[in-house]
Amino acid sequence: MSVKLHDKKAEESIVNVDTTVQEKAITYPTDGKLAIKIINRLNKLAKGNNIAQRRTFVKEVKSLRINLRFFRHVKKRAKAVKAIKRLRTIAGVLLRELERKLPQLIADKQTENFALYQKC
Repeated sequence: MSVKLHDKKAEESIVNVDTTVQEKAITYPTDGKLAIKIINRLNKLAKGNNIAQRRTFVKEVKSLRINLRFFRHVKKRAKAVKAIKRLRTIAGVLLRELERKLPQLIADKQTENFALYQKC
């Protein structure tokens, strides 16, 4: 905006910009978000390797994500805690299924990711 106002006079080699008031696109990695991310990655991995899954849990994850939004509300906190617990369970189910069904070559490449997923 300053350059637009002052035209040629505003051109300098160094410009200091203050962004303290500017909106930031920051999201925090909560347990629920991490579990959903793991579930999505596992489903994508299975689909990419043409593995038939028993269930993908896509519809259930969608409804659980809605329940997670109310984590701060006192009366709905229990519902949100149940949603987080269920998401972790789903992630574990998908992880164990993929560990069984993935070909050994691909499973070896994914061991680091699987170990990280198990921590969640």
